[in-house]
Amino acid sequence: MTDDFRFATVTQALEHYAKSPAHSRKAAIMHARPGHGAAAGYQTLTFHALNQVTARLASHYETVFNKQQRQQQGGGPSKIKNVALYANSSPEYILSLWALLRAGYVPLCLSPRNSAAAVSHLATKAQAATVVRGRESNLVATTDALLREGAIGNVVDVISPEELQAIIDSVQAGQAPRYVASLLTYKWFGEQAQPDDVSYVLPPFYHAYGIFVSFNNLGHGTTVVLPAVPSWPPTTQMLVENITETKCNVLCLLPWLLESMQAEAEEAQDECIYKLLAGMRAVTYAAAALNERVGDALHRKGVVLINGYGSSEAGLVAANQIDPCTHWNHIQILPHVHHTMESHVGRRPNLYRLVIKRDNPMLALGQANTPEGDYDMNDILERTNPTPMEAAVRNHCPAVLAAAVVGQQRFSTALLVELKPGIEPTTPDVLESLWRAVQVANQTAPQHSRILREMIHVMGAGEGGGIPRTDKGSLRRKHIEERFKARIDELARFAGVAPEAEAAGLSDPRDIAAWLEQRLVRLYNDQTVAAAAVPGEKLSGLEHDVSIFAQGFDSLLATQFYHQYLRPAFPNLKLPANLLYQCSDIDHLAARLAAMLQGGAAAGGADERNTVRQAEELYEKYLRQLDEDHARGLQAGGAYARPAVERVVLTGCTGGLGLFLLARLLDSPRVERVYALVRAGGGGGGRESVEAKLSRALRGKLLDPALAEHDKLTLWGCHLNRPKLGLADDQWDELARHSTSVIHNAWLLNFEATPIEFEESCIKPSYELMRLCSADALKQYMFVSSITAAIRNVAGPQGTVPEQVVDDQHRASAMGYGQSKLVTERLAARYAERFSVPVTIARVGQIAGDSIHGTWNTSEHLPLMIKAIETLRAMPDHYMSVDSLPVDVVAETMTTLLTDAQLPGETEAERKNTRVAHLVNPVELPWLDFLKILQSPDLGLPKFRVVKARKWLRLLEESSPDPVANPIKKLQGYFADMYTAEEVTTTKAESQGLEAKFETVRTTQLVPSMHYNLNHDFWCKVIGHWRDIGFLQRLA
Repeated sequence: MTDDFRFATVTQALEHYAKSPAHSRKAAIMHARPGHGAAAGYQTLTFHALNQVTARLASHYETVFNKQQRQQQGGGPSKIKNVALYANSSPEYILSLWALLRAGYVPLCLSPRNSAAAVSHLATKAQAATVVRGRESNLVATTDALLREGAIGNVVDVISPEELQAIIDSVQAGQAPRYVASLLTYKWFGEQAQPDDVSYVLPPFYHAYGIFVSFNNLGHGTTVVLPAVPSWPPTTQMLVENITETKCNVLCLLPWLLESMQAEAEEAQDECIYKLLAGMRAVTYAAAALNERVGDALHRKGVVLINGYGSSEAGLVAANQIDPCTHWNHIQILPHVHHTMESHVGRRPNLYRLVIKRDNPMLALGQANTPEGDYDMNDILERTNPTPMEAAVRNHCPAVLAAAVVGQQRFSTALLVELKPGIEPTTPDVLESLWRAVQVANQTAPQHSRILREMIHVMGAGEGGGIPRTDKGSLRRKHIEERFKARIDELARFAGVAPEAEAAGLSDPRDIAAWLEQRLVRLYNDQTVAAAAVPGEKLSGLEHDVSIFAQGFDSLLATQFYHQYLRPAFPNLKLPANLLYQCSDIDHLAARLAAMLQGGAAAGGADERNTVRQAEELYEKYLRQLDEDHARGLQAGGAYARPAVERVVLTGCTGGLGLFLLARLLDSPRVERVYALVRAGGGGGGRESVEAKLSRALRGKLLDPALAEHDKLTLWGCHLNRPKLGLADDQWDELARHSTSVIHNAWLLNFEATPIEFEESCIKPSYELMRLCSADALKQYMFVSSITAAIRNVAGPQGTVPEQVVDDQHRASAMGYGQSKLVTERLAARYAERFSVPVTIARVGQIAGDSIHGTWNTSEHLPLMIKAIETLRAMPDHYMSVDSLPVDVVAETMTTLLTDAQLPGETEAERKNTRVAHLVNPVELPWLDFLKILQSPDLGLPKFRVVKARKWLRLLEESSPDPVANPIKKLQGYFADMYTAEEVTTTKAESQGLEAKFETVRTTQLVPSMHYNLNHDFWCKVIGHWRDIGFLQRLA
């Protein structure tokens, strides 16, 4: 492009093209018709019309702003300079942006995804006295009116920054918000755009990349096509339809969208997508790196890829100036960029920092970060955005006063946590709650930013001076780094400073084992022996068949070994973060790595084998304890006699099932007392704190909160992972002397954890409660298990899972959750044999909302699938039949099994030994019949298509990654595994994990009332409740 076409202002550019014969009637912007999405096609705004619209809108802004200024100051029209711009839709944003610029204002481009506090802070810092907020599609809808003299209308809101709280939602932006005073000088030209291009632009216009694209296209007289999609992010099909309709020849997008398109093309073997992309003059991307495998695949198909590199502060710095047909992933620094490459002071050789000089024409104002006044790009280390992670920790752990993610410019991320006053930092339940909150934060964090458990430092309120904060509560990050430098350095030790070189050529398990031993010994001696105050004896070797944790390694060393040695040495393997816990001895770890190097299927098999092995080891451990207890005579004398009334010990009574079970027990005339054990919090676990916790939980399920004060109820705080469950001696003695039965319902709900992670909080207290049942007088023991504990025990005559004890860990699901449940089932059955304790194993299936109000837990897979109808507008054509039981029916069934003295046809063996009950609905609702109910007009759900399962999975994969707006995204891996497994299984026996059928003949004979018809009326209650609590959209 020649210098003649460089414009000094937006006005100059717009007026040039409005008067140009070649451009005047040419389309400047193509956007969706307002209110119709893509269905009604595109609407066009010519350069001539664009000039008129922006001119009159600019005049309108000036009039409104001047009036506002006079009203605020009571004086003359003192010119407002800085104006904040907030709008949702791309057409509104670009029209308002250009109108503000041509009127001489400096716009602050706000993302609608920023929090209110962030937006207010940015507006204040930018001294923006006024905020322009578009009204969804009103501005675009009135472009015709704007073309008529004097018919502007009220198309925008103009408000003051103090009112931001009311108009900006609180969802955090994908990047930490920052204020950058950008110069547009060099955003006006470049070789990327050509006058005849029709450019499909997907980056948002509040983003630096979107702003660059908009100005680059305007500067060249290019037609800009905006996405016409009903939801964001768009699916591949939506993009294909838009591109096809508009006949665009340039595609500008973010890398993750391009990766999504390629993945679908590859998975579906859809050459049409490749041909569409290859037919483009260019496919441009920026703001992040493109996956190299994806880029190579597109390059092989003839797609011309052009990438850009830059930042909000430095503008466009580098682009593909080389022939993209041969070097798609190469970039060169642009000729106009004044820069130096400076050696990186650190431990990595041949590493240089890109520094933009202070006289660079594109450098934003006030962005110097070096003593010389230059701008260091700081892109050597991956960046971490701490704000949303900190918010997640605070929001999901009530005990947290302040949280700070630290470690920027390091090779690891750590978390400092200050607890609220009165809460001890060593309280186990608080630490567990904190870890669950960190896991929530990790779900949306990039891999390099995720926080490991060992990288968390918890302190009491005010400890060490506390986490420094401003009066407004904002973190003072520089002061945090200075105050806690020593602790941060200590936490960061695991990350290592000299990553291991790639272990090329290793494939034999014996060679890998030798390699592992050498490096484990080196790490131990370097980090433990040498660093000790009194140096100990160095390791000379390790046993290969003994856990490294039994040989002196701790979790911190294991984490360091994973990051410093394993990941760099095997860069092409997807190593799970808990690998050293799954394979804790050298032989198993070497076999696992060898299997992974040979292919994914072998790796998956190794995964399951190690999970089963770990569970079996746990079973054997507690079985040895059981034998020792029996040998020591730790058992009550005499035979079990069913009491006239029950005094029940209940754990897990604040969960969904536990609440209804508690209510039913309290209501039963066969129950004289309920000892409810509630996990104690930081308040000391006294009666008042656990009562408040129980009352809140009851209200949440629309149950009577007064039940927390019921005269049958004894409510105690407990710590399940402690001896005697953390109860006082007199409390434990009362349970031993006076209780008659135990229902163990508390369990960790984590489908990612390994069996070992269930030991302390689940399996260990299970065994402690079994001991309680054989103390003083024999008591019933009911274990609330799960169908996952026997989901592969297909042994019935009709290919069903029988109502029998299972004694093989391979019969449980491969997840640690199901494995840990089966470990406890087996221990309970063995305990019944050795100690004559009557045991009921209640295998619970899918639990639905209650039959009265429909209060169904919204975090489960079926509610999330229904919620996803609002965004995906589709449901898969097949899935498991719906055999859920309403939670109150489950509670009623369990109470009957526990308390009724004479169940129909119950044998003496069942009463005095081990009874297995399957609590699944005998009345199944076929999946397609269920979908027909959901499509009933009176349920008020959005209309949806029934599509092939793989198609539905692709829609899910392409949907928004935000787990708040799109909660089903959390289960993407589950559905991917399920539908993938469905395709690769070849026999009925192999596929039973997808939809095993559980026998209920014996259970329904004992409790006939367990039958429940999940009919249309039931779903009306459930859907209505979800609307009432805001889970589903309300009816218009």
